[in-house]
Amino acid sequence: MIKNIRLNALVSGILLSLMVFLYVYIYHDFENLTSIYSKFAVNKVFELLTIAPALMAAFLAVLIVTQFSPKEPLFRVWLMLALGWGFWALGELSYLPYDFFYPQDYPDFSFIDFCWLAGYFFLGLALYYQIRLIYSGRAHYTAFYLVIVGIVLLITYGLTNLVMAYGLGGDSPHWAVYLSVLYPVLDIFEGGAAIWLSLLYGRGAFGRVWWALISFTIADSASVFFWLGGGVLLSESAYFVVDMLSAVTYALAYAIAALSLLISYNLLRYGYNAARKPALR
Repeated sequence: MIKNIRLNALVSGILLSLMVFLYVYIYHDFENLTSIYSKFAVNKVFELLTIAPALMAAFLAVLIVTQFSPKEPLFRVWLMLALGWGFWALGELSYLPYDFFYPQDYPDFSFIDFCWLAGYFFLGLALYYQIRLIYSGRAHYTAFYLVIVGIVLLITYGLTNLVMAYGLGGDSPHWAVYLSVLYPVLDIFEGGAAIWLSLLYGRGAFGRVWWALISFTIADSASVFFWLGGGVLLSESAYFVVDMLSAVTYALAYAIAALSLLISYNLLRYGYNAARKPALR
């Protein structure tokens, strides 16, 4: 059984690695490919390479939820994680109709933004429940999490005013700049919590689930750097390399999520239920 689990993970890892390789290839040779094929078709293939692992991660997270009874503390953790990945996958999927109806530019606030924010909320709640579970053996007291959310929103408000005082954000309204600042702030908080959990789990399989959030934090940091005007400090070739690494890391984050969730599901379904550690319950 363990051999089959490892083989399953190996094959999935190879497929996801090929997906990332294709992603890099399309990104690097985008101009050449669009001279052969239509730009619309190349763009759709490029987007599907992100959508596919995002949907896979959401699906696997739902499967993991089914491995727990609602009375088990870990049920809350995985349910919130499944909702978080589900909203992010829906956000990725929403790019397809938005590209059709808004070919030039998206609205300042779209359904995609709603999905991102909902995903951040539920993934943050999953992190919060998991940390509480490790330190206190309980996964409830959601009210304190809402206090943390309020603190994050206040910090974002202060940073937004600072950003606008320096003339960043252009002619965008205050709320639009606030939204742009909120994403990196959420990345820092949730990425930091994910790093914390990864260190607590060490090399354990269940710690890998949080690696994807760390990857998103790294990927989004480049976008924030460019948004703040850091691109003018780079040469054209350096700008391309940083931008490509950011895009690849973003797609890789979903691939990491899908693979780590697959490994976790296999362990729970075939090799872990019989000997669950009390610290993880």
